[in-house]
Amino acid sequence: MAIGACSTHEASLLLPPPDTAFETRLVPTPRVDRYGMITVRVCRYPTEALDQARAERRAT
Repeated sequence: MAIGACSTHEASLLLPPPDTAFETRLVPTPRVDRYGMITVRVCRYPTEALDQARAERRAT
């Protein structure tokens, strides 16, 4: 079966979009903790300041 035929078949199975508007993306509000780590949802990322402090500690 061709891709075009599959997509037309699947399009008939889809529901119409809702009448009310809704947000389609997540707007994260990242927070920085006292260790200089940014938390977004459950993932933690180091900040530039934290990387610099680690590099300075290794240099000495």
